[in-house]
Amino acid sequence: MDKAEARHEIEKLIFGYAEALDDGDLGAVRELFREAEVEPAPGQVLQGGDAVAEMFARHTIFYDAGGVADPWASDSRPHTRHCVTNLVIDVDDAFRTARAKSYVVVFQARPDLPLQPVFRNRYHDDFVCDGGRWRFARRRMVHDEFGAGDTSRHLHAEPRGARPPVATGSGRGRAD
Repeated sequence: MDKAEARHEIEKLIFGYAEALDDGDLGAVRELFREAEVEPAPGQVLQGGDAVAEMFARHTIFYDAGGVADPWASDSRPHTRHCVTNLVIDVDDAFRTARAKSYVVVFQARPDLPLQPVFRNRYHDDFVCDGGRWRFARRRMVHDEFGAGDTSRHLHAEPRGARPPVATGSGRGRAD
């Protein structure tokens, strides 16, 4: 493996997260952060994929054909597109760890909301290579001071009730 290959594998993880969340695939989000620590806000640290998937289930509004829906349902999605840009990845010379920084702009469209940016953020990610496979070790979400647009159709004003994580998934890798 060379550094270009390592960066490509790390890019796939970063972009895979955006795609999984936009597709409403909380099982895939859970798997990506299975062994990671995520800091969604200063002083708030989540350990592992179950906690990360549950955070999105509680805070993000998911929709199906009928409107607001259960985030764990196989046909629900947040109707967003996370556009990750300005990605810079540094891989150590031993190919054991890497760091990445990127920007993200979340776009959303709904029947009552024209396509628009609703949120912006930065990601500071740490990765480790275990047995030749890269994985997230840590993600820090750095909120821009003026980073939110109209999040009324994207984020719950009050988090939804917690639902215990399920070890196995179905329906595109989601929790049952």
